[in-house]
Amino acid sequence: MDAPTLRRWFAEEQFPQIEEELRKAGESPAFRVFWARLYMVRGREADAFRILESSEANPDSILVAQQLANYLRCVELQSKKDHSPELGFLKDRFGVTPENVGIKISACLIVKDEEECLGRCLESLKGAVDEIVVVDTGSKDRTVEIAQSYGAVMGTFEWCNDFSAARNASLELATGNWILWIDADEVLDPGSARAFQRAVTRPQFGGFNIQIINYTEKDSEYSVFEHHPIRLFRNLPSVRFTGKVHEQIVHGLQALELPGATLEGATIHHYGYTSEMMEAKGKIDRTITLLEHEVRNQPEEAFHWFNLCNTLYCAERWAESEHAGRQCVQRLRENDPYGAMCYQLLTGAMIAQGKLDVAIEFCDQATARGYGGILVEYERANAYLKMGDGAGCLAALEKCGVDQWPEGMTGDRSIVEYKRNIIKGQALALLGRYDEALAELDFALAKVPNYGPALYSRAATLEKKGDTFEAYEAFLKARSDAGILALATKGAARTALALGILQAAAKLFKEAWEADPDDYGCWVGWTEAATAWGDTESILLAYEAFVKHHEPTNEVLINWGRALAEAGQDERALTCFTEVIKRDPTQANAYFNCGDLLYRNGAFSDAAHLYETGLRVNPNHADGWFMMGNALAQMNLDEGAKLAYRQALQINPSHAGVLNNLEVIAA
Repeated sequence: MDAPTLRRWFAEEQFPQIEEELRKAGESPAFRVFWARLYMVRGREADAFRILESSEANPDSILVAQQLANYLRCVELQSKKDHSPELGFLKDRFGVTPENVGIKISACLIVKDEEECLGRCLESLKGAVDEIVVVDTGSKDRTVEIAQSYGAVMGTFEWCNDFSAARNASLELATGNWILWIDADEVLDPGSARAFQRAVTRPQFGGFNIQIINYTEKDSEYSVFEHHPIRLFRNLPSVRFTGKVHEQIVHGLQALELPGATLEGATIHHYGYTSEMMEAKGKIDRTITLLEHEVRNQPEEAFHWFNLCNTLYCAERWAESEHAGRQCVQRLRENDPYGAMCYQLLTGAMIAQGKLDVAIEFCDQATARGYGGILVEYERANAYLKMGDGAGCLAALEKCGVDQWPEGMTGDRSIVEYKRNIIKGQALALLGRYDEALAELDFALAKVPNYGPALYSRAATLEKKGDTFEAYEAFLKARSDAGILALATKGAARTALALGILQAAAKLFKEAWEADPDDYGCWVGWTEAATAWGDTESILLAYEAFVKHHEPTNEVLINWGRALAEAGQDERALTCFTEVIKRDPTQANAYFNCGDLLYRNGAFSDAAHLYETGLRVNPNHADGWFMMGNALAQMNLDEGAKLAYRQALQINPSHAGVLNNLEVIAA
């Protein structure tokens, strides 16, 4: 280890590696000043000053002295405490005085039509910042009026599909020494102001990573995605945003070799990722368009591919998300902070397409490259569950290995909060361990009572366990989630039918089929429940609805004809039967049903002819011979009737109708 290497590591922010090497060097005077530099990035300014007290002036010690002078001036501004002796020492020994530093914070926002949420955001900034800058990009609601009511410095920007350009316009209006980057659909946590006070006294840092809690479900504090971008940073002329979308400030700070740090105690709550907000503002389509532009212009930039993968995943465009994810992982650098999440999105997109084996292969790849852990093992568990491998799923969940979300980790914190409990419950149910499964699902529902997938899984587990009535009620409750409405309705219909609640079963199957007209099983359930209930009107409605969406099969036409015949609509019934015969002259049931209709209407000769034709196709149909005999008997052709009845008895010797009618003819 030498001084140039240490300087390079400081520029690369390799602080753990620096500390390890310095510890190996022991008390070597040659490296003491590097301890001072390390103390500055650890926030231990008093220890850094102590080292400088016994150090001589050289480029490395002067750098630390300048950082300390800036720090002490900011502390003076905040606490009003005099640090003249320390500043005098730094000037005398190292020739440094405080630079143009300060503690004023400007909150900068870009907005458009944000009247519903802007007031809440600006209210949260009171007492935490000194100035609010709002740049409007074309609002047509009360956004500008609301911003002005909070005393904001106002600016306008003609939107050009470039978020960085708009944000940089807000920086030009800011007079603070520090910038807080925040959006209108975000709220600063009340405890953040005190953390800001600590941060702005430390200009040795270019910026601070702040915890962002993104709420992904309405009215749920547990459905969250967490990340930690730089949101509080020094206002310096060369520090500007880059990227048309998912803009970043970090590149300008890196060029100045100003390190970043995590600001403990500061949190921003973001409500713009709920499905309602995303749909209302068309965020997904707009973001995809901008990101596609970015990857065309910078195809080797992994971060752009990651963001595109993520946005396509949210849009459930699985194949495109997979493609973007593959592009990203090919370009990942060592220890990229979004690497694990990219692998999670990539494997999740594969699972959604049924590529389960490939998804597991990529989980292995992620682990081999150092991107394994909670996110990847969660998707591995999902893949095994879809394969029907409950044991494999449980083993993957065990590898997640934590009870709480790791501090500073980026990703879907809901996995630890409750989602893995749902997956575990499903795996346990798959293994027949129903009581354990219900315990896991109840744990999840205690945190997210209206979360559809958990409600549905609980209902399905109760159904498998045999608690049919409880399952029926649970399926009805699960219908409150629009995302699984059709699935939950089908489950409720299925259990209602099993319980003999026929009217409800018919209604529920009807609703489930209307939600998904391609689900033939739901339509069959509708007709079966209506038939068992004896509701002719509902039965006929089911057939009328079916033919509006699908070309009826021969089987459907025959059953429809029977229902029409029972309803007394003989002409329409006859049309159904003759259509089947026209399509396929080998359909014996069509002849028999058509014959039954004519027989009932007294057309015995025509009926006998149809029975005869049907029996040529299917001579082993006892009822066909029985009805043929009846038609002949009605025409007083008793010998012919006897022959038909005897043929029926050869097929079914115990046919009660045949035996009775033979006695009648014999008498």
